[in-house]
Amino acid sequence: MGRYSPAERIGVAAVQTVVEKGLGWLFREQPISDFGIDAHVETVFNGNPTGKLIAVQIKSGPSHFQESGKTYTYYIDKVHYEYWANHSLPVILVAVPSEDTIIWQKLTRSTMKETSKGYKVLIPKSQSLTEDAKRVLVDLAEGPKEVQKVRKLILDRPIVRHLQTGGAIYVEFDDWVNKSLGRSEIKLFFDEKQKYVWHHMFTGYSALGLIENLFPWAGLSLDQEFYDMHCDYGGEELYLVKRQYGEIYPYAEEMGEVVYYRVELSLNALGKGLEMFYDFIDS
Repeated sequence: MGRYSPAERIGVAAVQTVVEKGLGWLFREQPISDFGIDAHVETVFNGNPTGKLIAVQIKSGPSHFQESGKTYTYYIDKVHYEYWANHSLPVILVAVPSEDTIIWQKLTRSTMKETSKGYKVLIPKSQSLTEDAKRVLVDLAEGPKEVQKVRKLILDRPIVRHLQTGGAIYVEFDDWVNKSLGRSEIKLFFDEKQKYVWHHMFTGYSALGLIENLFPWAGLSLDQEFYDMHCDYGGEELYLVKRQYGEIYPYAEEMGEVVYYRVELSLNALGKGLEMFYDFIDS
């Protein structure tokens, strides 16, 4: 049997094509000191690299896998298990068992199951490396949920600090009430100076629920002074709006399609406890 097989190089090239052309992301092969990572993939948003990376191990050819009805099984020794489980980046295994099949699975302590001789990972045949996998891979590149939450608290530090030092934070947002996919333009004000503008699309909750999720450390209340000056509702109509929406209600609407809100943020119990957290981060 010859010492050279082109299968691995063909597999790397195939995965690179899928990442660059199919996903529109960056693919950086890691040919030096290869121990268990063949490439790094960097996600791209609106044409801009995000700095969020996924480490990729590529295995090509049917000899690497044991095929069953709905999965391919890849066996892992203890050294590689520890390497992938403790890697600083999220790691995925991309399997290319045949020329027309490119599938993947994340390599974590929960997906790499212990066996009598080492470990194994099951790669679903349905989990193709295509556009359909993009949302899941983006989420994976962001890191574990608990890490994302801590990172978000750190990113929110300027907002929280402004409240801690006696400043005011106001949020203006809208809600397209007749759209199946929610959307909202969110404007954040430090006192009366606009600092940030975000555009969000969301499902599963209202625009008010979106604000509550974006600022879990904050209590929300109407900016009453603003509403006194700009609210389009009055009398019986205002009563009906309050009855429909509750304590946080819109101050205006546009053609029955878009409603507009403005709320003031205050520190809830989590927000008040963040002062010690930020002091620890800064120390």
